[in-house]
Amino acid sequence: MDTHTDRLFAGLQRGEKGCASRLMSLIENEGPEAEAALRRLYTTGLRALVIGVTGWPGVGKSSLVSRIAKSFLGEGKKVGIVAVDPTSPISGGGLLGDRIRLRDIEGRENLFIRSVASRGHHGGLSRSARPFVKILEAMGCDVVLLETVGVGQNQTTVSLIADTTIIVVAPGLGDYLQAIKSGILEIGDIFVVNKADRPDADKAALDLESAIQMREKEGWRPTVVKTIAIDGTGIEDLMREIQGHTTHCSREKDMVTRKISAAKDEIREAVKARLLNHFMGKDGLTNEATNRYAREICERKTDPYVVADIVLRDKGIN
Repeated sequence: MDTHTDRLFAGLQRGEKGCASRLMSLIENEGPEAEAALRRLYTTGLRALVIGVTGWPGVGKSSLVSRIAKSFLGEGKKVGIVAVDPTSPISGGGLLGDRIRLRDIEGRENLFIRSVASRGHHGGLSRSARPFVKILEAMGCDVVLLETVGVGQNQTTVSLIADTTIIVVAPGLGDYLQAIKSGILEIGDIFVVNKADRPDADKAALDLESAIQMREKEGWRPTVVKTIAIDGTGIEDLMREIQGHTTHCSREKDMVTRKISAAKDEIREAVKARLLNHFMGKDGLTNEATNRYAREICERKTDPYVVADIVLRDKGIN
């Protein structure tokens, strides 16, 4: 007899959006069938072009994602979007701001949009982002756009998932200067100066181009594109750069190295999840004990490191 997961996968392979949504919810909520579903996603063999879009708040990432999606849809592609939103400090769910800003393209037949809360996961993404991409691939998407939460300089995880990573900046906000100073410059394949109708747009582009020239890296040389996402200016140029990078990567041996690095990251994430479940699950630290230790930390009677030592010692790990 078919299981619930079997039925969801059968619907997914028929391209049913409802089945994709339910599979995503099952994985995000870490239900009893979640791991079996995750394992099954690795057997589909289907691949999409994954484009990561990251940058600071207010630079127009969602508007740019909407324009890129429209372009691919116009080419007859099936497109999936995973928009990672900040976690609400009250409910723990996503604030869903990106989903609101993507309303102008929502409802297209060949388009699937899913917002997901970051839930405190580092790197500007959610732990569910990678499996969500795999679900969209299994559904037959040709392109998956992955938009990060946009919280600062530590958004390097996206480059481990995406085939092409786009860094979005805007003149007048100073964020492009932070990109030059921080490690995020190292992960960009394409840099977009959005809101290019602002006075400092040319300077921002020149600053980025100068920084890229000083970057020691063989193979693909990152490019800088100026856009005005709100009216579509520069989007054709950006699409040409995306295609150029995709073609370049299809010929480059270093893509194998990137895929291996991504797989290593997946292994680390799987191990961390197993360990966390082991120590905090039903056979590990109980809620009652966690609450007691948390209260003692607040009262300055202990600290998290002492608690960690206690938990590890109880598990026989010194």
